[in-house]
Order: sequence, then C-alpha cells, then structure tokens
Amino acid sequence: REGNVDEEQHRMSCATKHGAKRAHESTGKAAAGSDIPVVKIWGTNFFWPMTSPNPYYAQVPEDTDILICHGPVQGYVDGGKGCQELAKLVNHIQPRLVVSGHIHFAHGVEEAGGITYVNAANARKGHGDIGWGAVTVDL
Repeated sequence: REGNVDEEQHRMSCATKHGAKRAHESTGKAAAGSDIPVVKIWGTNFFWPMTSPNPYYAQVPEDTDILICHGPVQGYVDGGKGCQELAKLVNHIQPRLVVSGHIHFAHGVEEAGGITYVNAANARKGHGDIGWGAVTVDL
C-alpha cells in the first residue's frame, strides 16, 4: 500500500519502549526518559515525470522526513530526466532525505538546501547489470 509504514511505526514504537527501559535501568529512576527521535517515512508509487500536478503527491504528509520515490526529483541526481512536480513537492515539504532510482546512469548523492538526494539505482547499464555499490548516508 502507498505510504504504508506500519512495520516502521512498530519498530520505532519498540525502540522507544526499549530506550525508556534502558534509561530507567541506567539511572535507577522511574521517571527517567529517553529522547528518541521518530522519523516519518513516506513512499510513492511509480509515476512518470509529471509536468502537471500529480494528485497523489497531495497525500504526502508535510512532516515527512524521508521520501522514497521511484523516479528522481528534477535537478538532483536525475541525469536531466527528473520530475518537476516532485521537485515542487520536495521544495514544499522539505524532507531530510529523498531516495529514488529509475535513472540508472544518474546514480549518486547530492546535498542542497538541507536535503540529501540519493539516486540508489544499482544497475549500471540496464536491468540485471548490477554495477553500482550500495549508497549509505548519515542523517
């Protein structure tokens, strides 16, 4: 399902509970707490680059931290083939990280305006030719 982060929400909930338990164990205080940031992740379906508004982009929560989309944002690790409507969305919501693929030859990482853009496509010359290594980023 689009935007389904139930598993991630469960994992973060468990991490919060375990973090609070560890804080209690380390301090011996029942009122001890743990400040564990929650990361909001949203994924979109496949869309061709749009030149007119994409109604599905209106569903992306404005507090999204990580946006995962098939195609890249216009102007960032896109090989000149990114989506201008996706660029408008990213400019509006300002996620910390945008991860895409699709444009295999544009594999890489760019940072601009506090946003990290990753094109994690791993096929160098087309489908089935795994030629790029994994991309890792620190948030």
